[in-house]
Amino acid sequence: MSAQSVAGWARTTDFDVPVRLGEIEAHVLAQPVDEAPVARPAGTAWVAAVVAALLLVGPGVVGLIALWTATQAAPGEAGLGLEVSRAAYLVAAIMPLALLAMWGAVYGRHRTALEVPAAAVAAVSAVAGLIVAAVTATELPAVLLVRMILAAVSGLVCLVVLLVASKPGPPPLFAAGAGDADPADRARLRDRTLVAHVLRERGLIDADTYQRALSLPLGRWHELDPPAQP
Repeated sequence: MSAQSVAGWARTTDFDVPVRLGEIEAHVLAQPVDEAPVARPAGTAWVAAVVAALLLVGPGVVGLIALWTATQAAPGEAGLGLEVSRAAYLVAAIMPLALLAMWGAVYGRHRTALEVPAAAVAAVSAVAGLIVAAVTATELPAVLLVRMILAAVSGLVCLVVLLVASKPGPPPLFAAGAGDADPADRARLRDRTLVAHVLRERGLIDADTYQRALSLPLGRWHELDPPAQP
């Protein structure tokens, strides 16, 4: 079952209340897996996360360091630092917008651990750069000044949107245990997590049940069902 079809099924099915999560999971697991994710070597996810974190927070930090270096340089020797800072703050201004696009289009408005820190670093590094320039009485090139202001604004806007408009729980692709499962089971975890998201959005399960459902391995949602009536 594709991610779209399983989400549609969860949104349109008239479930009994209280819902029987064991039966819902059994239905999801019984569906054929259309496209299982490609298996990845162990540790690949951690390496990818570290690289992504450096790419996301790096531009703002590099821009701030380069600007500080330029303010401490002798007259006529600040050009390289300002050029590096100008390029870095351009990336820092664009990055939060790219994060928002991925958050909405790829992750379905569910946050990972990277978006909020990256947006915060972009905003803080730009504001810190403006403070450094003011304290050191450095006259910034107009292009650099505009990019720093844009980085601060885009980072702040991204941060507010992420904190206010994000849906609870991790993205379906980041379901608990997915990294240790075989490709087919990763696809089933993705589908089951999508169902949990939809059930929570529809108010059919409470927040505690939702979080417990996300944390359970495959085949154990029945543990969350209320006792059967005699």
